[in-house]
Amino acid sequence: MEGTKLFQLLATFSAKEMDYMSKTIKHSFAQNYSLQYLWTHLETILTGTLTDSTKSTAFANVFKGEKYNDQKLRLCISQLYKAVEQSIFKKEIAQKEILQAITLLEFYKSKSLTKHYHSQLKKLRALVDNATIQDVAFLDEKTIVEAEIYELLISKKRNQDLNIQNILDHTDISYYAKKLKYICTAMAHQAVYKIDYDLGDIKGILAKLEAVEMEKYPALAIYHSCYQMLSNPDDLEKFSFFRSQLRAYQQYFKREELRTIYHLGINVCIKKLNKGDKNFGRIGLEMYQEALDNKSMMINNKITRYTYRNIAMMAIRVGDFKWAEEFTEAFRDHLSKAYKKAAYHFNRALINYNQQQLDIALENIIEADFKDHLINLAAKTLQAKIYYELDEDNLLYSHLDSMEMYIIRNKVLGYHRENYRNIISYLKKLLKHNPYDKDRTQKLKDKVTEEKTLTERAWFLKQLD
Repeated sequence: MEGTKLFQLLATFSAKEMDYMSKTIKHSFAQNYSLQYLWTHLETILTGTLTDSTKSTAFANVFKGEKYNDQKLRLCISQLYKAVEQSIFKKEIAQKEILQAITLLEFYKSKSLTKHYHSQLKKLRALVDNATIQDVAFLDEKTIVEAEIYELLISKKRNQDLNIQNILDHTDISYYAKKLKYICTAMAHQAVYKIDYDLGDIKGILAKLEAVEMEKYPALAIYHSCYQMLSNPDDLEKFSFFRSQLRAYQQYFKREELRTIYHLGINVCIKKLNKGDKNFGRIGLEMYQEALDNKSMMINNKITRYTYRNIAMMAIRVGDFKWAEEFTEAFRDHLSKAYKKAAYHFNRALINYNQQQLDIALENIIEADFKDHLINLAAKTLQAKIYYELDEDNLLYSHLDSMEMYIIRNKVLGYHRENYRNIISYLKKLLKHNPYDKDRTQKLKDKVTEEKTLTERAWFLKQLD
């Protein structure tokens, strides 16, 4: 059952979402006993009451007393999956008042119900005027409202003043905001993966925006300041302005988009920190703390294992071990159950290692067994560094052989494969290296410096000093 799309979907639900779905399914399909039994069976697996998740057990619990029929079970699973999707759709739409209002407005127009249409348009205008979320999608919705107002005006009298200029202005604003949003995304992506994107007529857009009162449009204001920050990463004034805009307008964005915006700023801090600017590392921590406080860094009150590690690592790199420890302990229970143990011990190992508590770090890293290949390799790399610094040469040789086999077995590593192979290769060179041979030491340092793909370059150079 765990391999089905239905199970994978339900596994992401919070307790509150499961409770809502349970009530919906039991109410909507009260007479469909097979769906009811299948839902109850899945609940017992997801809550840990039942550990047997085989299809044969599911069939026995759903179709009691019948001979196993795989096609019948798959049909039942498919029906429940569609029912769950419909419930999700209704719940999500119910939270989108403007979208509901637009849909209803279009329906009344299609039925030529003039009074209903006028009344609904009035409600829609009020919703837009008082909207709490004013992201890029909202700007599109505002343009739709202006277009409907135009239709209403022109149906009454063609020679009166129309709102055509409003439509043109809102269309431009919506376009500019969307364009800047994805330009910022492209700039952040190309900075990491060295891909060149054609950003289009950005100069023309910036020139047009000089005449726009951007404080009226939170989405435009945020992404314009973000573009300026990404275009001028060394300009502290532009970075500070971006942060002020983020604080001023964050209430107008959904948490998912707000999280992305925070990451755009934090990534600038990381780049500056990588160049040795610890002040930007501290600013990055402040931004992480803001995002934790306003819950935008959380997904269903959970924090991803990647974010959990990255936040602790930033605190470690600026030398604030107390902050790293307090964060690691405070957000331990906000990790997904599947990754809690591994992620927690990995953070503890990172803290211990950077405090030179190597034996304790080793104890923790051994507990950090990840299913995620890249984090697992990061943990294995840390373990290898600890073995080296503890002079555990035999253990390190064995560990490097194990890492090599792991890389060979896992074909999904992509370009990361080269990096980890280089780490293994240079660790083996270190083990054989004579530190008193200055010429060979310099040659090895030069090779490490010139290596194109090597995330642990700084560590290797430190060992060779």
